[in-house]
Amino acid sequence: MRLKDMLKVEHCKIGINAKSKDDILHELAEFLSASHKGIIDKEDAYKSLKERENKGSTGIGKGLAVPHGQSDKLNGIALIIAYDKNGKDFNSYDNRPTHLFFVGITSSEYNPNDHLKLLKIIAAIFEKSNIAQQLETVKEPADIYNLIIKKEEEILYKF
Repeated sequence: MRLKDMLKVEHCKIGINAKSKDDILHELAEFLSASHKGIIDKEDAYKSLKERENKGSTGIGKGLAVPHGQSDKLNGIALIIAYDKNGKDFNSYDNRPTHLFFVGITSSEYNPNDHLKLLKIIAAIFEKSNIAQQLETVKEPADIYNLIIKKEEEILYKF
């Protein structure tokens, strides 16, 4: 399981217009649906993300959030990345603004071990590299995509 096998440039977004956490979830769900055309609709994506978020914030802290959920209407996984330079209030555990959003929705039958492997890769990229500082230089979706994939390669070679 590799991010580079699941992500494309069109799955990356720079800037988030929404202000409230709920509106951020709506915007992320809409982008996920638009970038994965025909895979999941925005209402189902929002519902899946909201249900999970109601159990506890996916704002991990240090500028990272991993909103995720499951849907019976999806086969496999839909993944996006969104970055906002100014950061958003996402009710993170450290009460600091969230800049980087890794958003994923899986089918209800998706292997939980694969889901955990993906989360492990995301956490490792964020914790074991200087990605937070390098993200400040991204200007286009291709920049964030290339940076994430580069960091994934670096991290995987360290395991």
